[in-house]
Amino acid sequence: MSKRLAIMVVTQIPLWSMDKETGGPALSQMVFGYARAGHSVHLVTPELPYVSQADLPEGVVLHTFKHAFHGAFIGIKKVGWLFDAAGWLVFQRRAGKIGRRLLREQHFDVIYGYDVWGIPCARKLADSFRLPMVSRFQGTRMNRWIGARMGSLRFFKYFKAFRTPADLYIMTNDGSRGDRLLKRFQVDESRLRFWRNGVDIECAEEGASEARRRLGLEPGNEILLTLCRLVPEKGVQHAVRAMPEVLERFPTARLVVVGEGPYRAELESLASGLGISEQVLFTGGLDRKSVAAMLQAADVFVSMYDHSNVGNPLLEALSCGKAIVTSDVGATGEVITHGENGLLLPPDGLSRLGEVVCDLLSDNALRAKLGLGARGWAAANLTDWQERIDMEISEIARLVGEWQAVG
Repeated sequence: MSKRLAIMVVTQIPLWSMDKETGGPALSQMVFGYARAGHSVHLVTPELPYVSQADLPEGVVLHTFKHAFHGAFIGIKKVGWLFDAAGWLVFQRRAGKIGRRLLREQHFDVIYGYDVWGIPCARKLADSFRLPMVSRFQGTRMNRWIGARMGSLRFFKYFKAFRTPADLYIMTNDGSRGDRLLKRFQVDESRLRFWRNGVDIECAEEGASEARRRLGLEPGNEILLTLCRLVPEKGVQHAVRAMPEVLERFPTARLVVVGEGPYRAELESLASGLGISEQVLFTGGLDRKSVAAMLQAADVFVSMYDHSNVGNPLLEALSCGKAIVTSDVGATGEVITHGENGLLLPPDGLSRLGEVVCDLLSDNALRAKLGLGARGWAAANLTDWQERIDMEISEIARLVGEWQAVG
């Protein structure tokens, strides 16, 4: 290994998005990947009850602060964005205070702003202490708001982050076309890296029977699977609404909803109102091994996000060779080729989801064909997480070297 890097990461994003070792893997994989490669990471972030220093590997140091607005009141209609703005301001002040203290006490090579809350704070710290700065985006929802009335006010934190200059921009290629948005803000394209997340998942056949057993399901139960954080824009409600039609033709079918979030109660109420509470199973957040087992057990994987479906759940479903039904939004169609490695529904055709799922459940040959195509696409196009993080480490090491050469 070349020079050991000392990196300060500033972020509001939880290390695990649902609970300890459950939820989206991007931040934890990045932080732990740096540590595995021998670098040190100091994570400046709001405290959460399920994340502590004892949970972290050697080389990762947690610096937390109380953040009263973190996750609170944001969902209130019409005025929730005001609480969000207040929370953003509190975060900038408290994270900045910790960052300045750390920078006075020890040496750092680079400041890393992770997503839209962390980026402006990281920029100020980097300027104050004359260090290179990295902006990392987990995709974007902003394309639809460019030029929209009230868009720049309600989503000011996104505009602020995209307008913040950086020495290196890393945009996740999640199908939301964030690279185009950064170019629209006239960033230096030579400093932009547009990469998919890594995928580490092992779908072993023996895990499928155990996953079914835990849910009380028999081998004859057809499983439709969704896997995401439970918020409205993830579109799980479309799968729930499709279930009555599916159950008419496949009465033993079950919709398994893996994930947790503020929309869960509303989804449960929707299932109850449709009279299908016993056929829609909510598991909550699962660890990575259990997620792999559920994917292996699934007959059909369903993803109906509003903005793009090319996040880790769909990439993992591809890796596991699942028959996928998804909505053709964002750049989803650049990954899923209809009839080859999945089935695409147009955004105005989501009412046909039940019909499409039924046709897929009744056609074993088509499911097998789509699964084979999915696995083939994944093998040709995806990397594991450590390879993905090594690409990033190489870029940051080069940036630090250039910075030190002229400094």
